Amino acid sequence: MRAFVVDLHRLARASGWSGWLGLGEALTAMPRTWPEAGPAALDLAGELAARASGEPPAWTHAIIEIARDGRVADPIRLAAMRAAPSALDADALAALAARADASSELRCFAVDRLDALGAFPPGLYAQLVLADDEAVAGRAARAMARRATELGPLLALIDKGSSHAEAVLPELARRGGDLAFEAIRARVGAADTRVRAAAVRALGSMGDPRAVDVLLPVLADRSAPIAIAQQAGQALAVLAPVERLGEVTSAIAQHESTQLRLVVAEALAARGFRGVAGVLCDLLGAEEAWEREAAHALLGKLATGKDFGFRADDPPERRAEAIARWREWARE
Repeated sequence: MRAFVVDLHRLARASGWSGWLGLGEALTAMPRTWPEAGPAALDLAGELAARASGEPPAWTHAIIEIARDGRVADPIRLAAMRAAPSALDADALAALAARADASSELRCFAVDRLDALGAFPPGLYAQLVLADDEAVAGRAARAMARRATELGPLLALIDKGSSHAEAVLPELARRGGDLAFEAIRARVGAADTRVRAAAVRALGSMGDPRAVDVLLPVLADRSAPIAIAQQAGQALAVLAPVERLGEVTSAIAQHESTQLRLVVAEALAARGFRGVAGVLCDLLGAEEAWEREAAHALLGKLATGKDFGFRADDPPERRAEAIARWREWARE
């Protein structure tokens, strides 16, 4: 039955929703008659209700009743709450967010809804950021970070866990300033890779030129996870002054990851930095044809449409001749 409802949803979307409103009553009855299809049925009912003009259809009251019924299975109740976000008031949402026996998804929805309403009880922040459920704690930390008027409480949250750091570091970056910069910089070398990745992303987003000296060692660190080094490289390609782009290029030229070299080279090429041409010439000899083609396309942008006869799927000896011509251009 669930698959049938999912197919109905696709058909309704494909038809522009015209003529589907009459299904609402049957859909809202499904959570009780076919519980396994309940979440999918409520998802569709919610979309139909959102598209109804004038007064809400009578069957929307059934969605609200399901959302308010604590005896309903969590997946069905969550779908009802998504379909009727205003079904629960702030007090009910706060009680649900605090319920340790509720599903993580249900509690996270309640936290997000409280945050959206601007109705988060201050005492609940302190309770939820220490919750055993990491997802709930992270959502609460994010909500608290957005509404904190001082940096002190945010700084105290960063080291409580990975989710806390992922929630707070972007907010510190958005606010900016020396204190925020130093707090983020201090986490760039964190042992926890999630905290380290969040710090690199946050530092790159600040637009602070001081970040260049912090991120260059991350890019050059061969022990760093590739995703983190790549984030550092992309940020450096944007942040570094022109006279330091050569350092970024040198760091990626020595990296074993073809993907990293391509991604960062693309960011450097977007700045029109011709110094990255040597790295791109090396990538013309990459193992995979799509990598060679991507490098050739970037060279074409740097060289304003020059081609030199390179074809990614040509035999190796023919590619070598074209690569030599590209290298000659790069040295000019």
